[in-house]
Amino acid sequence: MDPESEAVRTAVAAVLGPAERVDRVVPAVGCALVLTDLRLILVRSGAAYRPRTGIRDWSLDREIRIRMTPGRDRLIIERGNVSASVFLTRQHVEATIDLVMEVRRRSYGES
Repeated sequence: MDPESEAVRTAVAAVLGPAERVDRVVPAVGCALVLTDLRLILVRSGAAYRPRTGIRDWSLDREIRIRMTPGRDRLIIERGNVSASVFLTRQHVEATIDLVMEVRRRSYGES
């Protein structure tokens, strides 16, 4: 999913808080990962037609768990008993690694 697409911008704009800002957007297979100053948002293709699962979000706190699978072809995001799995393309692995590191830094205070 193209992170610059109108669908992503529209979906994200609908869920952003009044002062919340988007820091980065990383494409993945069939979706985009959006990191704001407050949370991680997953926008799936067709989000407008999937009200329950098209847009998911996780607060950047100590309860979020985010990791890549050993083959670096998938990203797992978990909080409590709610999880999401995102497939990655090789060309976006480095951007996803940077995203994971930033989420961990903000959530867990890791460097």
